[in-house]
Amino acid sequence: MGKLDDFLQRHGVQTCDSLQHYVEEVYDPVKAHEYYIRNRDLKGKARTTSGMSVAQKEAWAYTKDRIKTDKKQQTEINKTANEQKIEAFRAAAAATRERISEKLKLLSDKLTDTSEDGRDDISDKVKSDIDNVPQIPKGVSGEERVRLVAARRKKISDIHNDASEKRATLSSDTADTRQINSTSADTEREKVASDLTAIIAKTSAAYDKSKVTLDASYEAIYDKEYNKVLTTIAGKPKAASKANSSSAGKGSSGKSKGSSAKKAKKPKKPKKPKAAKQGKIIYFTKAEMAYNRLH
Repeated sequence: MGKLDDFLQRHGVQTCDSLQHYVEEVYDPVKAHEYYIRNRDLKGKARTTSGMSVAQKEAWAYTKDRIKTDKKQQTEINKTANEQKIEAFRAAAAATRERISEKLKLLSDKLTDTSEDGRDDISDKVKSDIDNVPQIPKGVSGEERVRLVAARRKKISDIHNDASEKRATLSSDTADTRQINSTSADTEREKVASDLTAIIAKTSAAYDKSKVTLDASYEAIYDKEYNKVLTTIAGKPKAASKANSSSAGKGSSGKSKGSSAKKAKKPKKPKKPKAAKQGKIIYFTKAEMAYNRLH
């Protein structure tokens, strides 16, 4: 037999199997009494203890404290879970931003390598093209030599100019590609930040809603356990009202007076039959009735 059963029987209440959770599982009359003594000056706002017996007050004070502790623990669990969710979202966003940065760096490094390889190719072609420009034949002099030298110089200059244009184009293309990659990375980062803001807002809204739901559920628990205390644990005995006791006293005294008064009165003598009158019943003696039957 549990401590609650002992407590209920001591207060003249039959134990019932329907009493569950707080009142049944955690109620300890000794602890309840100690808690009640410590906190009896505290007054509840919604669920009054006015009219409760001492046993009910002790049970309700202890039960209410256990429910409050349980609610506080559940609130902390929910709060921690919410914080962990948000922290996980932030960590995921940070990891995504890191991947974006790494991807951008890889693209940038690859672009740099491609640009350097392109420049090397241009330089190699310049050298090859210049090597292929014919040398001035030996033995040529005068105006012919001047013409051939000028022609050779022009070819070499054209080769360098063409290489410069190619280098400029390569640099421009590289810069454009780098800018495109950077802009794409910025767009991805902005999306990550926007998604993070949205998911945190959604999670926070769900958490706020869960707090309201939790409050409502524990209010229901408070009501349920409060009613169990009232209906399961013996309350104050109902005293007879003064009005009823005084009326009962008056009634009994009235009856005794009335009976004594009746006893004091003398019994009335039966009235003699009156003479016969027309239209009225005529009373006869036995002798008269016998005489009438004969005549």
